[in-house]
Amino acid sequence: MSAFDYWPWYLAAVTIGFGLWETSAIVTGHREWTLTYKIRTWLGIESGAPRRVWTSIVFVVALIAFNVWFIPHIIFGWWGGAP
Repeated sequence: MSAFDYWPWYLAAVTIGFGLWETSAIVTGHREWTLTYKIRTWLGIESGAPRRVWTSIVFVVALIAFNVWFIPHIIFGWWGGAP
């Protein structure tokens, strides 16, 4: 462990920054500033694009795959989480 532990400060800054950004978008009524809106735009859901079905499936599969790795990684230290 180093003299300055970087990760807690980094995660706190990102969480606080994200929370402030999302809160300001919701309070001011700028739905288009939210991460949810941006993801829905990228996937083509907001515009009703024909690609919305397959991009949504890819998004869900990627999210599930990430959680299959991330949860055991954090809880059990698998796949690079523990020495």
